[in-house]
Amino acid sequence: MELAELAARTGLAARKLRYVLDHRLLPGQRGDGPGHGVPRSVTPFEGFAVAVAAHLLDAGLTRRLVTAGLAVLADAARGKPVRSAPLFAAFTSGGGRLEFGDGQGVRLSVPGRPGVQVAVDTGWRAMTPTERLPDGYSPVVRVTFDLGELAGAIRRLTPEPG
Repeated sequence: MELAELAARTGLAARKLRYVLDHRLLPGQRGDGPGHGVPRSVTPFEGFAVAVAAHLLDAGLTRRLVTAGLAVLADAARGKPVRSAPLFAAFTSGGGRLEFGDGQGVRLSVPGRPGVQVAVDTGWRAMTPTERLPDGYSPVVRVTFDLGELAGAIRRLTPEPG
């Protein structure tokens, strides 16, 4: 799907979506854009991840927090197919909750769908590889992103991922 279509579906400015791509906020992203005047295209899941990052920036999270948080979630699937990434589970299930805590931790929880998908809960994970959150970590300040509406808007664009 082209970024203009993603912008129309999500209500996000195409400029903000391009910012996410140009500044490589998503883990594993490489290369430059297709060139001036050439529409950018992303897969539905990539579009979901780009839109998640853009919404988080719009909500006031810093670029560093957005990049680090999404990298932690991608690390959970490092060396495995993209379908094993926790964020992919939120996309395919059509919902889930992404939380950032105290600027130190990130957590993604996705409800299961009987016979379709098992529930996912990453638990609280530190956003820096050199640090560890204390046992029983519970943040004082949480920024919570309900992913259901966004996943639904993007999934309506294309057939079910399968």
